[in-house]
Amino acid sequence: MLGAAAAGDIWSTGAFSFESPLKDLLDTDNYTLEQLLAEDELLQELRGLHPQLLSFFSSPDVVRQLVHYVTAPPAKTTLRGPSEWMQAEDRTAEQDEMKHIRFPYMSCEIICCELDQVIDVLVDGVVGEGEESTRILDGLFAVLYDTKTGELDDCRAGYLDKILTVLFRRRRDDMSAYMNSEGLMAAVFRHLYSHSIMQVAQRLMIPPRPVPPPPPESEDGAEIVPEEGIIPDEDPGSMSDWHESRAALDLLLKILVDPEVEGEPDEDKLLDASLHASEVLITVIQNSLLSSEVMLSLTSQEIISRIVAAASTPRGDYFSPHESLLTSAMNFLESLILQLGCYGAVGTMFIIDENDEPQEQPLIADLQSLVNSLPTLLAAMSRLLRHTSTQAWRSPTQYSPKEPQQI
Repeated sequence: MLGAAAAGDIWSTGAFSFESPLKDLLDTDNYTLEQLLAEDELLQELRGLHPQLLSFFSSPDVVRQLVHYVTAPPAKTTLRGPSEWMQAEDRTAEQDEMKHIRFPYMSCEIICCELDQVIDVLVDGVVGEGEESTRILDGLFAVLYDTKTGELDDCRAGYLDKILTVLFRRRRDDMSAYMNSEGLMAAVFRHLYSHSIMQVAQRLMIPPRPVPPPPPESEDGAEIVPEEGIIPDEDPGSMSDWHESRAALDLLLKILVDPEVEGEPDEDKLLDASLHASEVLITVIQNSLLSSEVMLSLTSQEIISRIVAAASTPRGDYFSPHESLLTSAMNFLESLILQLGCYGAVGTMFIIDENDEPQEQPLIADLQSLVNSLPTLLAAMSRLLRHTSTQAWRSPTQYSPKEPQQI
């Protein structure tokens, strides 16, 4: 071996041989998508731009099947119990694991390899003919429309979030136009209890960054280059126009104050939906100018009064010492106050043309509506401190190791 290495490439001597099931499968020229998804080498070869695999995964029918695996309901929704599981013919535990775990995972990873051939077919591809033709992209978002509120599992939501992250980066303009389509906003917000969907909503609701002023010029007319580390990032603009939509704000405020899920009430999902709506609104607040329409809307007396009531009125007879719908509204108020006090993520300056005539509508959002609601808010907070539920609140302390003390 050492002699062969000295003479040249030892890999060409035949001293080593490696079996490649994927290569053997491709050499047969007779294989299915499922057979490829079962191979461990598939992702590596795709990232290496294997021409035969690129040709296979450029087919609209194949990409549609990848989307189907990503969006298909998990196994527990298709099989009702162990008896039915065992009675199903040609079904084994390994086959079900492949179908419901490996195939969805591999399908998501293939799409997220960011291959132009796959991305283009997913965004632009159509399957079927005539009136029965459908866009493949519609199938990806069908999971939001077809799944009942409260029944979207973490796996499918996570796959959707990961795929959309890639599509937003690679086909931003096309995806922006698609996301502005009618009905999609409500479909996304229906599943806001999911953390992954919340992240999607945040990206879609964040406003574009303000355009920074041009850099100053030196005395000799040369442009002054900012110091390293303070050059602003290039802003590609907003992913959608949802941040300008009053309908989007109304939906988020509704979820924040009074979330709903279909079927049996799930308190955990209700709370998650409210907390996530609060996070999305906080993202909007922290990245909006005080002169923006969204800030003028959120600081209106109508909305402030509504949030103040939600932040100080327990749902039912029990007042929880932990996170609740009240804390969601409180977080919203806190962020709004900080932004109005110039502690937001973006500057709060606005440009006024000296030639513009004074307008009746205020140019910037202010604290006046909140100040008007302070008596109501403080009185309600005082009642919360004396709520009967607080008498049962206990917490261990270092000064009383024997028994918890009242908070």
